Amino acid sequence: MTKHPSHETYVIIGAGQAGAWIARTLRSEGFAGRILLLGEEPHPAYERPPLSKDILQGRKLAPAAWLITDDILDELTIEMRLNCCVDRVDIATQEVICLDGSVEVYDKLFFTTGSAARLPHGFDTSERAFVLRTLDDATAMAKAMSQANRAVVVGGGWIGLEVAASARSRGLDVTILEVGTRLCARSVPPVVSQWLYDQHVDNGVEIVLNAKIRSYCERNDQVEVTLCDDSRLDADILVAGIGNVPLDGLARDAGIAVDDGILVDSRGRTSIPGIYAAGDVARFDCKWAGLPTRRESWANAQEQAIVVAKAALGHDCEYDTLPWLWSDQYGKNIQICGNPELGRTVLTDPGVSHDARCWAFLDDTGRLVGAVAIDAPRAFRPLRRMLQKGHTDFPTEGWI
Repeated sequence: MTKHPSHETYVIIGAGQAGAWIARTLRSEGFAGRILLLGEEPHPAYERPPLSKDILQGRKLAPAAWLITDDILDELTIEMRLNCCVDRVDIATQEVICLDGSVEVYDKLFFTTGSAARLPHGFDTSERAFVLRTLDDATAMAKAMSQANRAVVVGGGWIGLEVAASARSRGLDVTILEVGTRLCARSVPPVVSQWLYDQHVDNGVEIVLNAKIRSYCERNDQVEVTLCDDSRLDADILVAGIGNVPLDGLARDAGIAVDDGILVDSRGRTSIPGIYAAGDVARFDCKWAGLPTRRESWANAQEQAIVVAKAALGHDCEYDTLPWLWSDQYGKNIQICGNPELGRTVLTDPGVSHDARCWAFLDDTGRLVGAVAIDAPRAFRPLRRMLQKGHTDFPTEGWI
């Protein structure tokens, strides 16, 4: 294992999941120099999936969800500065300049700045209007839910659906407003969208598809949403979950190539030598999608970060991991791998239990391109392995 000079400094901008895994991997792979994590939040790195589930349902973040603790920092001799906002990066002098005036000189630099919640036009956050991105967002929303009777969720993607499910678990009346014709249309085929729709309706959620919103306002301790057909909804809390935007402004201003995310190769290298990016903010050539892609998932933030850290140390490795994500709603576990949205033919495994589902999705040539399972991990695992290994000629016998 190659030991890198102890006088080198590697700076990581962004102390979230990707940043934490870069720091930990650098040290475990033998980097002997200084590692500095710079994070804007007041909290050390944590996993985000529990925010829309455990935290919104009134539970605390489990110890395992904290990725960097004081003990880990001490053990791995990693420095971390929280509440630290980076003002700019000077690639000529290899300096990171912070808003408090401090300057850090780097030998290699990593952007793990993540993404921010996309705001609908005319939407402003307040004590009754929320987005869900950080632990503080989730904590504030959970407190508001404990005092609320009715919630309106704007957006029928994964975040919106998980927020709706958590709100229903706390007894709130919930309405989802989705601008599209079906739920999660960007990531799953219609058969899965319909299953999601049915689950939420069966659990008491009102869903309005093709919802065109005209305006938002707060009045008399209520949030009012007016649709373009002049109908109006009043709620105690309003949540916007319409996706995220990459926080690539620092990189763009520094002269690094960006295009809806920081452009990187399969090793996480940006257009500037010695500078890398990973996680939500990185756009890379994804062989599974066949085009440059940003992945906003727990799995990507961890797995890409590990590869990028190793690549920065000179290891011969590339990031080509199969896309995978999961969601928990109403006690049901949903797993997705590959690119099921590209499927043109859907096959169903009849061998799973009555309440479970497992679908395989094939493209126009009959090749397996993705899979989705509901409470069916045993049926899902071989499909995931098949896709990861590139064995996409699907044996259809036994499927309907």
